[in-house]
Amino acid sequence: MKLGFNFEKKNATLEVDAEKLIEKGMEQHERNWKDKFTFKHSAKKEIMDLKHKNKIEVEDKKEKRKTRYQIKQEEKRKNKELELRQMLIGFGVMIGFMILIPLLVGIVGFIFK
Repeated sequence: MKLGFNFEKKNATLEVDAEKLIEKGMEQHERNWKDKFTFKHSAKKEIMDLKHKNKIEVEDKKEKRKTRYQIKQEEKRKNKELELRQMLIGFGVMIGFMILIPLLVGIVGFIFK
């Protein structure tokens, strides 16, 4: 691009290479478009990742509601566990008495003999 002034003739001249200007403009536009695209794309990806993480955190924090059937099943299981514990304790007491009574009878019999 050339710019020339002639004060004596009171005129100005301007020579422009239009092809180079157009090519520069297109290159600049292409660079800007690629930068904008990659920036927008990466921003959208980050936003989606953050939304996904937040969704997972919210789901983890929520208590999962149980259905009536699940509650009943859990109560039945707990009742069975309690019954089994009581039975084991009962068997333990019975076995203890079965061992303790003959032992006491033997000791008392040995003392009074």
